[in-house]
Amino acid sequence: MLGGGYLYFSGQDNVVVKPLFLHVINHFTYEFWVKPGTTQSLPVESTTGISRSEELRFVIAPGFGETENQAGLGVSIGTNGISIHEHTDHYLPATLVFPAHIYDWTHVAIVYSNNTPYLYLNGVLRKVGLKSPKSMVYASGVFGSLKPYGSFIGSVDDIRIWSTVRTREQILSTMYVDLTGKESGLIGCWTFDEHTPSVALDRTDNQHHGQINGAELQFFFPAAGNTWTEKYPRFITDHLDYLQRYCTNDTNRHFMKKLITNTRNKGYIDDVLMLFNVYRKDYHLFFYPVAEELVRRGYSVTILIPQEGLLDEYEGSLPPQVKFVTLEEVVSNFPVFPVAQQYFEDHLKQALIQWFHDENMPAELQHSLLEYYLRYSNEKMMMLALLHLVKPKCVYGLHFISNPGCLDAIQVINEHNKVVKILMQHGFLFGDAVDVHDFKGADIVILWGEYHRTILDNKSDKKNTVVLGNPKLERVKEIASGQQHNSSTATQMNKILYISSDSPRLSTKSQENLELFIESTHILDGLDIVYKIHPVEAKEDYNEYFQNGSIAPHQLSDRNVYELIQGSDIIVGDNSTAVFEAATMGKPVIQIHLQHQDPAHILFTRAASIQELRNTIQRLQMDPSYVNQILFEQQQWSVQMFSQLDGTAQRVAEFIINTIK
Repeated sequence: MLGGGYLYFSGQDNVVVKPLFLHVINHFTYEFWVKPGTTQSLPVESTTGISRSEELRFVIAPGFGETENQAGLGVSIGTNGISIHEHTDHYLPATLVFPAHIYDWTHVAIVYSNNTPYLYLNGVLRKVGLKSPKSMVYASGVFGSLKPYGSFIGSVDDIRIWSTVRTREQILSTMYVDLTGKESGLIGCWTFDEHTPSVALDRTDNQHHGQINGAELQFFFPAAGNTWTEKYPRFITDHLDYLQRYCTNDTNRHFMKKLITNTRNKGYIDDVLMLFNVYRKDYHLFFYPVAEELVRRGYSVTILIPQEGLLDEYEGSLPPQVKFVTLEEVVSNFPVFPVAQQYFEDHLKQALIQWFHDENMPAELQHSLLEYYLRYSNEKMMMLALLHLVKPKCVYGLHFISNPGCLDAIQVINEHNKVVKILMQHGFLFGDAVDVHDFKGADIVILWGEYHRTILDNKSDKKNTVVLGNPKLERVKEIASGQQHNSSTATQMNKILYISSDSPRLSTKSQENLELFIESTHILDGLDIVYKIHPVEAKEDYNEYFQNGSIAPHQLSDRNVYELIQGSDIIVGDNSTAVFEAATMGKPVIQIHLQHQDPAHILFTRAASIQELRNTIQRLQMDPSYVNQILFEQQQWSVQMFSQLDGTAQRVAEFIINTIK
């Protein structure tokens, strides 16, 4: 992999892997980046007949089904829109048509679920197509042309075919990431980064290499070998992976992904820091219990918060020895911004301009990166001032990706006084995630349980880890236990909390699971149901359900999830972190898992159908021994996921003390 390549199709060429992937049927996903060069004809949506046009532009040509009930799936794209087609004898209809203006690099995902196509553009669900009348629809393996119906004109990059129905979260998590080829469910991955102009190499172990017939291999920038990272200062080469996250424009993110691929920048690198910072109010419980333990043992603690008053409601619960510093205080005591501006002009700007010129970067991307490095300069100077003010022996935080420049500031201090960087796990780790994590820059990572250590150990950028538990969940359980002591323990198991993991308007999986839950419970009498929305959701996302009467507005809640869990008898959801936490809090959990969804994170009692979910709820209501059985099984998993909760804050404090000694 020596450069960031893509294929340009002139309308006369193609890439042939195989006509059909006969083992990838009815449930699969296409993904690719595309930049069309001309318009196409936009046919009328249908499930019969042939879209008669020679002006279709097939990025993926629909393979020919071998029988009347078999068809291949293809995608045609022009600057004016997208159409999705199925192909067999006397049959080539467009089952989805979406007019759109597509003039620059755009990420396209076609999720084919239950014989129905779902179109995602740049990670957003834009349209659901018509359900196919064919009993078997296959993924196709010819790119660029289906003569005589039409050939693509434009550029294509990073074609991926998955044997799974990908969720919106999964699409977003990998669309800007250079895959290894080892990802679960990945059937083929063609990046066109290799200098092999006649062969499209498949990165997976399946070795589905394709023959390039006429399409031109082009590059975002010249191949540079291993000397590229020596050409520019470290403030550029050490920050490539964060620059990709920083870019808000999808085209620029794709450009940066290719640049990262080119330089192989995956090592342990100075990156970005969130130092004693709380960007979600409920995350204070990762800090406060540990701070209490440290000051109780005679150690001084300073907590940086973004702004005055953010956590006033919590700060009174801490011992007075815990000190708070705000960013405003740092800026008011040190000339941070003038110094940062001068630093940018004297040390960064000229190297950046040279980099932009060498790589022929788009103007919009140049502007975005200049903004990033101005922010980088401000953060670096601010952190140097804070470190001068506090002079800590240890930095304890959640991750270092929110504030550019901070890690470089610590590196400056480390030349004289070692500052140990300890990160606490703040979210659930999933085994099928791509080969990235949020712990870059850490000397040591504190994990919740052995389940997560096994996952992190399989990443290429391995970290020194220690399993100590989850101080946030420990405190939540303590609070819940106190409330439970004062409440009645009698229950009829009729209070059900449904925990959403994403918006049903944007996520196919969330929509399917929500509707299965609604259909399962609407005929059950006496249920008191609350729907807990995810922080990324808005109540407006549920207007459709309000209008059809399946959910009442008062049932939707954005209250503290732990309070809702504590007040419920049964928890239903899929793979939200709160679902796993509910199991640890002693609530019976049912995980919805449809057959075509990824089963990797389904650890508890599962329901794959309306009847199965309905039966499980009714059994929990009628059979106390079944409740006890589920709680016992959940406890076995909880030990793996969250270790021993009791004493977590003490263990974390002791570990920090022993480390700085």
